[in-house]
Amino acid sequence: FTGTAFVQVFMTGQAFTQQDADTTGMVVSALVIGLPAYVLVKVLTPNFFARKDTRTPVITAAISLGITVVLNYYFIFILSAGVEGLALAGAIGAWVNIFLLCGILHRKGFYRIPIKTLGRIVRILLSTAVMGSVLWFLMKNIGTWFVGSIQQQISGIFAIIVSGSLSYCVSALLLGAMDKKTLDRLAGRTS
Repeated sequence: FTGTAFVQVFMTGQAFTQQDADTTGMVVSALVIGLPAYVLVKVLTPNFFARKDTRTPVITAAISLGITVVLNYYFIFILSAGVEGLALAGAIGAWVNIFLLCGILHRKGFYRIPIKTLGRIVRILLSTAVMGSVLWFLMKNIGTWFVGSIQQQISGIFAIIVSGSLSYCVSALLLGAMDKKTLDRLAGRTS
C-alpha cells in the first residue's frame, strides 16, 4: 500500500518501528477511503439548513454513528482488525451518511445529479481505478525499496508519484474525465 510506503519512508526510525509504520499506513489508507465523504457532508447539509431542516442531518448522522459503532464492534472483536478497523468503520459510516443525505435530497426533489455530471463522476472513478491498479502492480515490484537505502526510498516515492500522476492523467484524458478546458483552468489559464 502506498500509504504505508510513505509513512515508512518519512516516519520510521528510532522509537517508531516498522510495525508502527505499517499500522499507521493502514490507518491512513482507511481514513482516505472516507475523505470524500467527510468533505461531502459539508456540501450536502447546507441544503437542509437552508430549508430550516436541521432534524434530517442529525438523524442521518445518528444512523451513520450507529452503523459505525456496530462496525467498530465487528472489526475489533470479531475480525480482530485493530485500530485499522476503527478507521475503516468511520469511513464506511461517513459514506452511509452521504448516501442517506443524497437519497433524501433526491426523493424530496431538492437535488438531482445531472446525467452529464454522473457520467463524469463515473469516468473519474474509472481513472482512479486505473491509477490504483498501476500503483498496486508497482508496489508489488518495488516494495523492498522502502526498507533499503535512502536513495532507494527516495526513488520509490518518486516512482509512486510519477506513476500515479501519469496513469491518472492519461486515463482521465482518454476517458474524458478531464478535457483541455479543465486542464487550462487547473493551470490558471483562461480561454
